[in-house]
Amino acid sequence: VDRYETSARDIAAAAVAEGTVVGAYVTCTPTAPTDDACMRTFVGNFGRFAFRHTLEPDELTRYTNVALTAASDQQDFYAGVEAGIAAMLQSPLFLYQVETGEPDPDNLSQRRLVGTELATRVSFFLTGATPDVTMLDAAENGFLDEPGGVRAAAEALLERNEARIALRDFSDEL
Repeated sequence: VDRYETSARDIAAAAVAEGTVVGAYVTCTPTAPTDDACMRTFVGNFGRFAFRHTLEPDELTRYTNVALTAASDQQDFYAGVEAGIAAMLQSPLFLYQVETGEPDPDNLSQRRLVGTELATRVSFFLTGATPDVTMLDAAENGFLDEPGGVRAAAEALLERNEARIALRDFSDEL
């Protein structure tokens, strides 16, 4: 646990120091160290990528509060961003591929994966990485629930360089 925390803090500090990394997720201009709306936007953007789904309202509030507390304590918006990143990188939702699914309407005694869980599984399997925004959008818009949706998404991923690298790395391990 200590190593996870140390790693998360180091990664968060590096991400904030390299402004272009955080800039992709801070899509607003903070008006004060404790700009709630801007911090909420950042947490929503980064959290969606880190947790591989759009944050639920309670998740968004929880991580925004962590970030705002740090921003207030240090009177620095980006200190809050750093604390928010570090907190999310220690969450089981980031560290593990959490799959809770939803009840299967055809058999209520079973559960089936939801779109973002399918996107995560396919993306990690084929590219060794989290799904990108395009894949998350497709998953959240029901594309992967349609007949052939997972296949089409997998075929699109296989065209990417990341898939070639993952396949090469996999074969190198054999």
